[in-house]
Amino acid sequence: MGAIAELLKISKGVVTYHFSQKDQIIQELVESLYHDSAAFMASHMPCLRRPVVRCRK
Repeated sequence: MGAIAELLKISKGVVTYHFSQKDQIIQELVESLYHDSAAFMASHMPCLRRPVVRCRK
């Protein structure tokens, strides 16, 4: 928690106020990365926007 606060240049108290456990931070990071990746792929792969059309290699 301290390393994250230091990297963001905020106090550790601010981090622990929003995330009481390390697992919460990890879960939020993974979910955010997943959603960002899905949005990126959807914008670059038209077949993902239309489920009827299949992606081809």
